[in-house]
Amino acid sequence: MEPFIESILRVHNRHRPFTHASFWVLVYGLGLLDPTTGQNAGQRMLIVGLLAFSRVSMAYFVVYWLIPRYLERGRYGLTVFLFVAGSYGMYALLTLLRTASFPVAGLFLPDDLRFPAALLNGNEFLYNHLFSMLGGAAALLLIKLLLNRTEVQRRALTLERQKAELELKLLKTQLNPHFLFNTLNNIYSLAVQESPKTPEAIARLANMLDYMLYQSNGNMVPLSGEIDLLTHYIALEKLRYDDRLRVTFDAPSDTHHVVAPLLLLSIVENAFKHGASADSGRPTIDIAVEITEDRITFRVENSRATVHANPARETIGLPNLKQQLALLYPETHSLHINQTQQYYEVELSVPALPLSTAYENALPAGGR
Repeated sequence: MEPFIESILRVHNRHRPFTHASFWVLVYGLGLLDPTTGQNAGQRMLIVGLLAFSRVSMAYFVVYWLIPRYLERGRYGLTVFLFVAGSYGMYALLTLLRTASFPVAGLFLPDDLRFPAALLNGNEFLYNHLFSMLGGAAALLLIKLLLNRTEVQRRALTLERQKAELELKLLKTQLNPHFLFNTLNNIYSLAVQESPKTPEAIARLANMLDYMLYQSNGNMVPLSGEIDLLTHYIALEKLRYDDRLRVTFDAPSDTHHVVAPLLLLSIVENAFKHGASADSGRPTIDIAVEITEDRITFRVENSRATVHANPARETIGLPNLKQQLALLYPETHSLHINQTQQYYEVELSVPALPLSTAYENALPAGGR
C-alpha cells in the first residue's frame, strides 16, 4: 500500500467530518478567489455557496443513500428515477433560493431562471443542473471507492498476517510437544538407571523450557539465545551416550543478529534422533553456525548407520521446519539436504538481520 494513500486513509478514518469538509472547500473554495467575474466577495460567496450546497447535497444523496440502497441491489430503473427526481427537487430548491437572494445581493437573474418559471426550463435543468449533479457525485464516488479499496487491501493484509501468525503458532505447538516427548523419554531412561546425571538433565530441560516458553515468543529472537538453547540440548542428549558419541559444535561467541526461534533446534534434534540413536557404532554429529555479511548459515551433519533396520519414514521435525521457513523467510531462505549411505547433512541459510534492526518479518513449505 502506498504510504501517502495509507496516511490519508488513517487521517480520514480518525477525522471524517474534517476530511470531507476539506475536500469540498478545496473543490469550491477556489471559486471565491476568482477576481474576473465582476462580482464582489459577498456576491461570489453567495453564488458559490448555493452551487456548493446543491451539488454537495446531491453527491451525498447519490453516493451514501441511492447507490448502496438501490443501485447495488440491482434496482436500476428505480435508481434512475430517484436520481432524476432528487435532482429536480434540488433544482427547484436552488431556483427558489436564487430568486429570493439574488435581487437582495444585487445580482441579476433572468426571468426564465426565476421561480416558478424556471421549473419549466428543461434546458436549464438538463444541461446546467442535472449533468453537474453527476459530476459532483462522480468525484465523491471516485474518492470513496479509492479509499474503500485501500481499506480493503489493508484489512486483507491484516487478515493474511493474522492467519500466518496463527499458522506459525500451531506449528510451534506441534514442535514443542514433539521435542518434549523425546527429551522426557531420555530423562526417564536415566531415572530408571538411577543415573547421577538425572538432576543435571532435569536442570538442563528446565533451562530449555524457560527459554522456549518465555523467551522465544516473538517471530525473531537473538541468535545468541538459540545458540545457548542448542548448547543445553546437546549437553542433555550427550547424557544418554557414553564416549562412543562424538559431537562438535562451532558457533561464534559474539553474535549481534536475530533469527526465527526454534528452527535450529529441530534440525539438531533430527540429527540426534535419526543419527546417534539409530547408529549402534560410533556416531558423529558436526554442528556449525557461520555468519557472513548478509547471511547466517547453519550446518548439521550426522553419520548414518550402515544397516537400516526400517525404511526411512517422514517425521514431524523437518516438514514442520519447512513450513515455518516458508512463513518467516519467504523466498529469502535456502534449505539443502544431502544424504549418502554414510552421512546425512542439512544446510540452512537465512538473511543475517542485525539485532538492532526494527522490522516486521514477511509472512506469505516439507522432509526427512
